[in-house]
Amino acid sequence: LLRGQAKTGFDAAVLFTNSFESALEVFLMGIPNRIGYSRDGRGFLLSEKIAVPTNLNEMHEVVYFANILKESGIEVDNPDLYLNLSPHDREFAESFFKDNKLSGRFIVVIHTGTSTKERSWHLERYAEVCNHLLEKYNAATIFTGGRDDITGAEDVSSLVKGKTFNIAGISSIGMAAAVIEKA
Repeated sequence: LLRGQAKTGFDAAVLFTNSFESALEVFLMGIPNRIGYSRDGRGFLLSEKIAVPTNLNEMHEVVYFANILKESGIEVDNPDLYLNLSPHDREFAESFFKDNKLSGRFIVVIHTGTSTKERSWHLERYAEVCNHLLEKYNAATIFTGGRDDITGAEDVSSLVKGKTFNIAGISSIGMAAAVIEKA
């Protein structure tokens, strides 16, 4: 299966993941230039092995991953993260706040989803935070996320004493970011 993907013509793969599996995958695909950190026993699968920084525990992840590019000779002018929001994203947020009478309110935005279930916070704890902020600041809670996060958002919402707003599964990343920006 993976060998068939080598026909896609990729010249290089920069591995921002640290997993052995990702290095094995690009190796089996026959991609000639495989660049990444030499760790977790995967160095032999890489064509360009980057040494793990000695100050790893002091680095932000953005700097850690930008270092892969820097060490392989690619200039990184600005490692700051940003997301360009489209006019459509901002219009969504404006309409959402107007339609739900949220302007001027204290807003809490929560994303209950995680990459793995083991990393999830207990839904009851989200609700506890929402209820506390509702009682103390009359906070409105907006839930964000993808389709996989709808149930978690609904479960937390059912435990919150006041009205909540759920855009999980119906908004793009840009729309959610615009809502966060407006909050």
